[in-house]
Amino acid sequence: MHLALDAYGVDEKVLADEKLVESFLERCPDNIGMTKITVPQVYNYRGKKPKDWGVSGFVLIAESHISVHTFPERGYLNVDIFSCKDFDIEAAERDVRDAFDAEQVKVWIMERGTDYDSPRTLYGAMVKDRVGLMASSKDD
Repeated sequence: MHLALDAYGVDEKVLADEKLVESFLERCPDNIGMTKITVPQVYNYRGKKPKDWGVSGFVLIAESHISVHTFPERGYLNVDIFSCKDFDIEAAERDVRDAFDAEQVKVWIMERGTDYDSPRTLYGAMVKDRVGLMASSKDD
């Protein structure tokens, strides 16, 4: 399963806080029933576009990984949780909302896994997921 969360309306100081991102990545795996296998890695990023600076971090879990990317000047962050097994989606959304005091959180769920017997079957499932995502985003 791949859970993508976009959080909006977050204070710039919160999104610039490396310790906060690290703390979130430290506790999130336990909160959603995953097994952390590394300490979180967190970095401050400043790229070519001044507004695209922020904090990025990830933690490897036995089931795959969790990543966070913040955009302080935009009041926005995204979190991706990728896992080969199901996990508590509501707890993940609650963790993001609580940790970053987000006004709004949008959630996307994409099924992933080894249930596909051929590349064609996998591709068909991906297209179906993306069409569904595009259709639901038009409703927003």
